[in-house]
Amino acid sequence: MCLQVLLLFGKKKEVGLLPTIAHTLLEETGDHAPLDRYTLKILDKWEAKENVDADEQQYLRLSMSRIIDTMNKRNPILQLIGEAKLNEYRQKLKKEDLNLPSTISDFINSFNKQVKDENEKDLMLFIMQAKLGAWTRNNEDLKKVIEIYEYLVVNLAELKNINKTYSELQCFFPAYHILSILFRDTNIKIVIGEKGCDTSKNARKINEQCFTLKKPTNVRGRKLDLMLVYDDIVLCSAEWKSMASSRAVIMKQFIKNLRVNNCILHELREHLDDDNTIILGMDWKGLLGYSYCMKMIDKAVVVKETCKLFLPQDKCEFEDFFDTVASLVQFKAHYVDMTKKLKVKISKHRRDRFYDEQFNITPTNSRSPSPHTFFTPKRPTTARQHEE
Repeated sequence: MCLQVLLLFGKKKEVGLLPTIAHTLLEETGDHAPLDRYTLKILDKWEAKENVDADEQQYLRLSMSRIIDTMNKRNPILQLIGEAKLNEYRQKLKKEDLNLPSTISDFINSFNKQVKDENEKDLMLFIMQAKLGAWTRNNEDLKKVIEIYEYLVVNLAELKNINKTYSELQCFFPAYHILSILFRDTNIKIVIGEKGCDTSKNARKINEQCFTLKKPTNVRGRKLDLMLVYDDIVLCSAEWKSMASSRAVIMKQFIKNLRVNNCILHELREHLDDDNTIILGMDWKGLLGYSYCMKMIDKAVVVKETCKLFLPQDKCEFEDFFDTVASLVQFKAHYVDMTKKLKVKISKHRRDRFYDEQFNITPTNSRSPSPHTFFTPKRPTTARQHEE
Protein backbone atom coordinates (compact mmCIF):
# COMPACT_ATOMS: atom_id res chain seq x y z
CA MET A 1 0.00 0.00 0.00
CA CYS A 2 2.32 2.68 -1.28
CA LEU A 3 -0.03 5.53 -0.40
CA GLN A 4 0.18 4.91 3.30
CA VAL A 5 0.89 8.35 3.58
CA LEU A 6 2.19 11.67 4.43
CA LEU A 7 -1.09 12.74 5.91
CA LEU A 8 -2.34 12.89 9.37
CA PHE A 9 -0.70 15.50 11.39
CA GLY A 10 -1.63 19.12 11.29
CA LYS A 11 -2.93 20.08 7.87
CA LYS A 12 -4.59 17.74 5.40
CA LYS A 13 -2.43 16.70 2.49
CA GLU A 14 -3.34 15.46 -0.95
CA VAL A 15 -3.38 11.70 -1.15
CA GLY A 16 -4.08 11.41 -4.85
CA LEU A 17 -6.02 8.63 -6.55
CA LEU A 18 -6.09 5.27 -4.81
CA PRO A 19 -3.99 2.90 -6.92
CA THR A 20 -5.17 -0.34 -8.44
CA ILE A 21 -3.64 -2.22 -5.52
CA ALA A 22 -6.29 -0.68 -3.25
CA HIS A 23 -9.06 -2.54 -5.05
CA THR A 24 -7.08 -5.76 -4.73
CA LEU A 25 -6.73 -5.18 -1.00
CA LEU A 26 -10.49 -4.81 -0.65
CA GLU A 27 -10.81 -8.43 -1.82
CA GLU A 28 -8.23 -9.79 0.64
CA THR A 29 -9.51 -12.32 3.17
CA GLY A 30 -6.53 -12.76 5.53
CA ASP A 31 -6.45 -11.69 9.17
CA HIS A 32 -5.06 -8.32 8.12
CA ALA A 33 -7.83 -7.63 5.57
CA PRO A 34 -10.15 -5.68 7.95
CA LEU A 35 -7.19 -3.49 8.88
CA ASP A 36 -6.40 -2.73 5.26
CA ARG A 37 -10.04 -2.00 4.51
CA TYR A 38 -10.23 0.44 7.42
CA THR A 39 -7.04 2.13 6.21
CA LEU A 40 -8.45 2.59 2.72
CA LYS A 41 -11.76 3.83 4.12
CA ILE A 42 -10.08 6.59 6.16
CA LEU A 43 -7.70 7.54 3.35
CA ASP A 44 -10.66 7.79 1.00
CA LYS A 45 -12.43 9.98 3.54
CA TRP A 46 -9.35 12.19 3.80
CA GLU A 47 -9.05 12.45 0.03
CA ALA A 48 -12.69 13.56 -0.16
CA LYS A 49 -11.82 16.47 2.20
CA GLU A 50 -14.06 15.05 4.91
CA ASN A 51 -13.17 15.54 8.55
CA VAL A 52 -10.95 12.81 10.00
CA ASP A 53 -11.17 13.21 13.76
CA ALA A 54 -8.40 12.58 16.29
CA ASP A 55 -9.62 9.09 17.20
CA GLU A 56 -9.78 8.03 13.56
CA GLN A 57 -6.23 9.26 13.07
CA GLN A 58 -5.06 7.09 15.98
CA TYR A 59 -6.94 4.02 14.75
CA LEU A 60 -5.46 4.64 11.31
CA ARG A 61 -1.97 4.44 12.79
CA LEU A 62 -2.87 1.02 14.18
CA SER A 63 -4.49 -0.28 11.00
CA MET A 64 -1.54 0.84 8.89
CA SER A 65 0.74 -0.99 11.31
CA ARG A 66 -1.52 -4.06 11.13
CA ILE A 67 -2.13 -4.10 14.87
CA ILE A 68 -5.44 -5.47 16.16
CA ASP A 69 -6.11 -3.89 19.55
CA THR A 70 -8.77 -5.99 21.30
CA MET A 71 -8.44 -4.05 24.59
CA ASN A 72 -10.18 -0.89 23.45
CA LYS A 73 -13.85 -1.73 22.97
CA ARG A 74 -14.30 1.56 21.08
CA ASN A 75 -11.92 0.37 18.36
CA PRO A 76 -14.04 0.39 15.15
CA ILE A 77 -11.82 -2.28 13.59
CA LEU A 78 -13.22 -4.86 16.03
CA GLN A 79 -16.64 -4.62 14.36
CA LEU A 80 -15.03 -5.25 10.98
CA ILE A 81 -13.29 -8.35 12.33
CA GLY A 82 -16.36 -9.87 13.96
CA GLU A 83 -16.89 -11.68 17.27
CA ALA A 84 -16.12 -15.17 15.92
CA LYS A 85 -12.65 -14.16 14.78
CA LEU A 86 -12.02 -12.19 17.98
CA ASN A 87 -12.85 -15.29 20.04
CA GLU A 88 -10.36 -17.24 17.94
CA TYR A 89 -7.69 -14.64 18.78
CA ARG A 90 -8.57 -14.82 22.47
CA GLN A 91 -8.04 -18.57 22.43
CA LYS A 92 -4.66 -18.22 20.74
CA LEU A 93 -3.69 -15.59 23.32
CA LYS A 94 -5.25 -17.31 26.30
CA LYS A 95 -3.76 -15.59 29.32
CA GLU A 96 -2.18 -17.44 32.19
CA ASP A 97 -4.03 -17.69 35.47
CA LEU A 98 -2.76 -15.12 37.95
CA ASN A 99 -1.37 -17.69 40.35
CA LEU A 100 1.58 -17.35 42.71
CA PRO A 101 3.66 -19.92 44.58
CA SER A 102 2.05 -20.93 47.87
CA THR A 103 4.83 -19.26 49.90
CA ILE A 104 4.01 -15.89 48.32
CA SER A 105 0.24 -16.40 48.47
CA ASP A 106 0.50 -17.32 52.16
CA PHE A 107 2.47 -14.15 52.89
CA ILE A 108 -0.05 -11.97 51.03
CA ASN A 109 -3.03 -13.58 52.80
CA SER A 110 -1.35 -13.10 56.18
CA PHE A 111 -0.45 -9.52 55.32
CA ASN A 112 -4.05 -8.74 54.34
CA LYS A 113 -5.23 -9.92 57.75
CA GLN A 114 -2.53 -7.95 59.55
CA VAL A 115 -3.10 -4.71 57.62
CA LYS A 116 -6.74 -4.56 58.79
CA ASP A 117 -6.01 -5.04 62.48
CA GLU A 118 -2.50 -3.84 63.28
CA ASN A 119 -0.99 -0.40 63.68
CA GLU A 120 1.94 0.60 61.47
CA LYS A 121 4.58 -0.49 64.00
CA ASP A 122 3.13 -4.00 64.41
CA LEU A 123 2.61 -4.27 60.65
CA MET A 124 6.28 -3.44 60.03
CA LEU A 125 7.34 -5.99 62.66
CA PHE A 126 5.27 -8.61 60.81
CA ILE A 127 6.98 -7.66 57.53
CA MET A 128 10.44 -7.87 59.13
CA GLN A 129 9.71 -11.33 60.52
CA ALA A 130 8.41 -12.49 57.13
CA LYS A 131 11.50 -11.07 55.44
CA LEU A 132 13.77 -12.95 57.87
CA GLY A 133 11.93 -16.17 57.06
CA ALA A 134 12.34 -15.58 53.31
CA TRP A 135 16.07 -14.95 53.75
CA THR A 136 16.40 -18.06 55.88
CA ARG A 137 14.79 -20.12 53.11
CA ASN A 138 16.67 -18.13 50.44
CA ASN A 139 13.44 -17.68 48.47
CA GLU A 140 14.27 -14.89 46.00
CA ASP A 141 10.78 -14.21 44.65
CA LEU A 142 9.31 -14.17 48.15
CA LYS A 143 12.02 -11.76 49.33
CA LYS A 144 11.20 -9.41 46.46
CA VAL A 145 7.44 -9.51 47.03
CA ILE A 146 7.91 -8.78 50.75
CA GLU A 147 10.21 -5.89 49.84
CA ILE A 148 7.51 -4.49 47.54
CA TYR A 149 4.94 -4.60 50.34
CA GLU A 150 7.43 -3.00 52.72
CA TYR A 151 8.04 -0.16 50.26
CA LEU A 152 4.31 0.43 49.83
CA VAL A 153 3.60 0.46 53.57
CA VAL A 154 6.50 2.82 54.35
CA ASN A 155 5.47 5.20 51.55
CA LEU A 156 1.69 4.86 51.85
CA ALA A 157 1.21 8.42 53.10
CA GLU A 158 3.06 9.82 50.08
CA LEU A 159 1.23 7.51 47.67
CA LYS A 160 -2.08 8.69 49.15
CA ASN A 161 -1.19 12.27 48.23
CA ILE A 162 -0.57 11.52 44.54
CA ASN A 163 -3.30 13.28 42.56
CA LYS A 164 -3.78 15.37 39.43
CA THR A 165 -1.30 18.00 40.66
CA TYR A 166 1.58 15.51 40.59
CA SER A 167 3.90 15.38 37.60
CA GLU A 168 4.40 12.43 35.27
CA LEU A 169 7.78 11.77 36.89
CA GLN A 170 6.28 11.68 40.39
CA CYS A 171 3.69 9.17 39.17
CA PHE A 172 6.39 7.10 37.47
CA PHE A 173 8.78 6.50 40.37
CA PRO A 174 6.62 4.22 42.60
CA ALA A 175 6.05 1.70 39.79
CA TYR A 176 9.67 2.05 38.66
CA HIS A 177 10.87 1.28 42.18
CA ILE A 178 8.76 -1.89 42.25
CA LEU A 179 10.02 -3.01 38.83
CA SER A 180 13.60 -2.35 39.99
CA ILE A 181 13.04 -4.72 42.91
CA LEU A 182 11.61 -7.43 40.66
CA PHE A 183 14.32 -7.26 37.99
CA ARG A 184 17.23 -7.00 40.40
CA ASP A 185 19.94 -9.63 39.70
CA THR A 186 18.33 -10.76 36.43
CA ASN A 187 20.80 -9.31 33.85
CA ILE A 188 17.86 -7.34 32.45
CA LYS A 189 18.49 -3.60 32.48
CA ILE A 190 15.72 -1.11 33.13
CA VAL A 191 16.44 1.89 30.90
CA ILE A 192 14.55 5.06 31.84
CA GLY A 193 14.54 8.77 31.04
CA GLU A 194 12.88 9.16 27.60
CA LYS A 195 15.59 7.16 25.83
CA GLY A 196 15.23 6.48 22.11
CA CYS A 197 14.38 2.94 21.02
CA ASP A 198 16.74 1.76 18.26
CA THR A 199 14.28 -0.93 17.22
CA SER A 200 11.71 1.71 16.26
CA LYS A 201 14.51 3.69 14.59
CA ASN A 202 15.00 0.88 12.06
CA ALA A 203 11.28 0.83 11.30
CA ARG A 204 11.21 4.62 10.91
CA LYS A 205 13.99 4.43 8.32
CA ILE A 206 11.81 2.11 6.26
CA ASN A 207 8.89 4.54 6.74
CA GLU A 208 10.95 7.44 5.44
CA GLN A 209 12.01 5.49 2.36
CA CYS A 210 8.48 4.30 1.59
CA PHE A 211 6.46 7.39 2.41
CA THR A 212 8.72 10.33 1.56
CA LEU A 213 10.76 8.82 -1.29
CA LYS A 214 13.83 10.40 0.30
CA LYS A 215 16.98 8.91 1.71
CA PRO A 216 16.40 8.82 5.49
CA THR A 217 18.69 11.16 7.41
CA ASN A 218 18.94 11.90 11.11
CA VAL A 219 16.18 9.43 11.94
CA ARG A 220 15.77 8.78 15.65
CA GLY A 221 14.00 6.07 17.57
CA ARG A 222 10.83 6.86 19.45
CA LYS A 223 11.49 7.99 23.02
CA LEU A 224 10.07 5.88 25.84
CA ASP A 225 9.74 6.30 29.59
CA LEU A 226 11.01 2.78 30.26
CA MET A 227 12.52 -0.11 28.32
CA LEU A 228 13.68 -3.55 29.38
CA VAL A 229 16.99 -4.37 27.67
CA TYR A 230 19.10 -7.53 27.59
CA ASP A 231 22.49 -7.63 25.85
CA ASP A 232 21.54 -4.51 23.81
CA ILE A 233 18.29 -6.17 22.70
CA VAL A 234 15.10 -4.32 23.67
CA LEU A 235 12.53 -6.67 25.21
CA CYS A 236 9.60 -4.28 25.70
CA SER A 237 8.66 -0.67 26.40
CA ALA A 238 6.31 1.02 28.85
CA GLU A 239 4.88 4.53 29.17
CA TRP A 240 3.53 6.70 31.99
CA LYS A 241 1.30 9.76 32.07
CA SER A 242 0.18 11.94 34.96
CA MET A 243 -3.27 11.62 36.49
CA ALA A 244 -4.23 14.94 34.88
CA SER A 245 -3.76 13.58 31.34
CA SER A 246 -6.83 13.59 29.11
CA ARG A 247 -8.28 10.51 27.43
CA ALA A 248 -6.97 11.76 24.07
CA VAL A 249 -3.42 12.04 25.43
CA ILE A 250 -3.62 8.59 27.03
CA MET A 251 -4.88 7.05 23.79
CA LYS A 252 -2.10 8.72 21.81
CA GLN A 253 0.48 7.37 24.26
CA PHE A 254 -1.01 3.87 24.20
CA ILE A 255 -1.01 3.65 20.42
CA LYS A 256 2.54 4.98 20.24
CA ASN A 257 3.65 2.33 22.72
CA LEU A 258 1.80 -0.43 20.84
CA ARG A 259 3.63 0.47 17.65
CA VAL A 260 7.01 0.54 19.39
CA ASN A 261 6.30 -2.83 21.00
CA ASN A 262 5.22 -4.07 17.58
CA CYS A 263 8.70 -3.23 16.28
CA ILE A 264 10.24 -4.96 19.29
CA LEU A 265 8.12 -8.06 18.68
CA HIS A 266 9.28 -8.29 15.05
CA GLU A 267 12.92 -8.06 16.12
CA LEU A 268 12.54 -10.61 18.93
CA ARG A 269 10.90 -13.06 16.52
CA GLU A 270 14.05 -12.81 14.43
CA HIS A 271 16.47 -13.09 17.35
CA LEU A 272 14.63 -16.09 18.78
CA ASP A 273 13.80 -17.58 15.37
CA ASP A 274 10.35 -18.23 16.80
CA ASP A 275 7.15 -17.05 15.13
CA ASN A 276 5.19 -17.86 18.30
CA THR A 277 7.04 -15.21 20.32
CA ILE A 278 4.82 -13.23 22.69
CA ILE A 279 5.79 -9.99 24.38
CA LEU A 280 4.19 -8.29 27.37
CA GLY A 281 3.81 -4.53 27.67
CA MET A 282 2.27 -2.04 30.07
CA ASP A 283 1.00 1.52 30.22
CA TRP A 284 0.19 3.68 33.24
CA LYS A 285 -1.78 6.77 34.12
CA GLY A 286 -0.79 7.89 37.58
CA LEU A 287 -0.93 4.80 39.79
CA LEU A 288 -3.37 2.96 37.50
CA GLY A 289 -2.26 0.85 34.57
CA TYR A 290 -2.78 -2.31 32.55
CA SER A 291 -0.59 -5.03 31.13
CA TYR A 292 -1.14 -6.73 27.79
CA CYS A 293 0.33 -9.37 25.52
CA MET A 294 1.14 -9.12 21.80
CA LYS A 295 1.56 -11.89 19.26
CA MET A 296 1.63 -12.07 15.47
CA ILE A 297 -1.21 -14.20 14.12
CA ASP A 298 -1.17 -14.66 10.35
CA LYS A 299 -0.09 -11.19 9.12
CA ALA A 300 -1.51 -9.12 11.97
CA VAL A 301 -0.30 -8.47 15.51
CA VAL A 302 -3.04 -9.07 18.07
CA VAL A 303 -3.08 -7.26 21.43
CA LYS A 304 -4.97 -8.59 24.45
CA GLU A 305 -5.21 -7.29 28.00
CA THR A 306 -3.66 -9.52 30.67
CA CYS A 307 -4.35 -7.57 33.86
CA LYS A 308 -5.54 -4.26 35.25
CA LEU A 309 -2.77 -2.85 37.45
CA PHE A 310 -2.77 -0.40 40.34
CA LEU A 311 -0.66 0.68 43.31
CA PRO A 312 -2.46 1.03 46.67
CA GLN A 313 -3.05 4.48 48.11
CA ASP A 314 -4.83 3.23 51.22
CA LYS A 315 -4.63 0.17 53.48
CA CYS A 316 -8.06 -0.99 52.33
CA GLU A 317 -6.78 -1.37 48.75
CA PHE A 318 -4.26 -4.10 49.59
CA GLU A 319 -7.11 -6.61 49.58
CA ASP A 320 -7.41 -6.17 45.79
CA PHE A 321 -3.67 -5.94 45.13
CA PHE A 322 -3.06 -9.69 44.64
CA ASP A 323 -3.68 -9.72 40.87
CA THR A 324 -1.31 -6.79 40.30
CA VAL A 325 1.45 -8.54 42.25
CA ALA A 326 0.84 -11.82 40.41
CA SER A 327 0.85 -10.05 37.04
CA LEU A 328 4.11 -8.22 37.78
CA VAL A 329 5.79 -11.41 39.02
CA GLN A 330 4.69 -13.18 35.81
CA PHE A 331 5.88 -10.18 33.78
CA LYS A 332 9.34 -10.57 35.29
CA ALA A 333 9.35 -14.37 34.88
CA HIS A 334 8.31 -14.08 31.21
CA TYR A 335 11.30 -11.91 30.36
CA VAL A 336 13.78 -13.85 32.49
CA ASP A 337 12.73 -16.99 30.60
CA MET A 338 13.05 -15.12 27.30
CA THR A 339 16.60 -13.99 28.09
CA LYS A 340 17.64 -17.61 28.67
CA LYS A 341 16.50 -18.44 25.14
CA LEU A 342 18.10 -15.28 23.77
CA LYS A 343 21.44 -16.15 25.35
CA VAL A 344 21.54 -19.43 23.43
CA LYS A 345 20.45 -17.79 20.15
CA ILE A 346 22.89 -14.87 20.49
CA SER A 347 25.80 -17.27 20.99
CA LYS A 348 24.76 -19.32 17.96
CA HIS A 349 24.31 -16.18 15.86
CA ARG A 350 27.78 -14.97 16.82
CA ARG A 351 29.29 -18.27 15.65
CA ASP A 352 27.25 -18.30 12.42
CA ARG A 353 28.24 -14.71 11.65
CA PHE A 354 31.92 -15.62 12.00
CA TYR A 355 31.59 -18.48 9.51
CA ASP A 356 29.49 -16.32 7.18
CA GLU A 357 32.15 -13.62 7.11
CA GLN A 358 34.95 -16.10 6.60
CA PHE A 359 33.55 -18.53 4.08
CA ASN A 360 30.19 -17.50 2.55
CA ILE A 361 30.06 -15.45 -0.63
CA THR A 362 26.58 -14.18 0.23
CA PRO A 363 25.99 -13.66 3.97
CA THR A 364 22.74 -14.92 5.43
CA ASN A 365 19.96 -12.35 5.11
CA SER A 366 17.99 -11.29 8.16
CA ARG A 367 14.32 -10.38 8.21
CA SER A 368 13.16 -6.85 7.55
CA PRO A 369 12.91 -4.81 10.77
CA SER A 370 9.21 -4.48 11.52
CA PRO A 371 8.19 -3.92 7.88
CA HIS A 372 4.59 -2.93 8.59
CA THR A 373 4.83 -0.58 11.57
CA PHE A 374 3.79 2.95 10.64
CA PHE A 375 5.42 6.00 12.22
CA THR A 376 4.79 9.59 11.26
CA PRO A 377 7.30 10.72 8.61
CA LYS A 378 9.51 13.62 9.59
CA ARG A 379 8.08 17.05 8.79
CA PRO A 380 10.58 19.15 6.84
CA THR A 381 9.04 22.43 8.00
CA THR A 382 9.73 21.79 11.68
CA ALA A 383 13.01 21.42 13.47
CA ARG A 384 11.48 19.52 16.35
CA GLN A 385 10.95 15.82 15.73
CA HIS A 386 7.49 14.55 16.59
CA GLU A 387 7.51 11.64 19.00
CA GLU A 388 4.14 10.15 18.12
